[in-house]
Amino acid sequence: MVDILGGMLSSSTEIIHINGLAIEIDHSEFWCRTVYYGIYEEPLIKFLQQNIREGDIVFDPGANMGYISAISMGLVGSNRHHGLYK
Repeated sequence: MVDILGGMLSSSTEIIHINGLAIEIDHSEFWCRTVYYGIYEEPLIKFLQQNIREGDIVFDPGANMGYISAISMGLVGSNRHHGLYK
């Protein structure tokens, strides 16, 4: 449904905020729509939610829009702000 209707209904972009990180979503792109609706990489997100605890340090070497980093930031808590170790 996300693939069929999402692409037809909107071709605009918008900025969404996930755990303090601004991510630009292009609704004409399928994978951006899955991020927008919270269904992007569901098995990976579930794994992160089950295994990352507050205060953990997470290293995300990915090269994409930062969605996994944003999710991880929310899981580790405010002690590790914006992926910076202080």
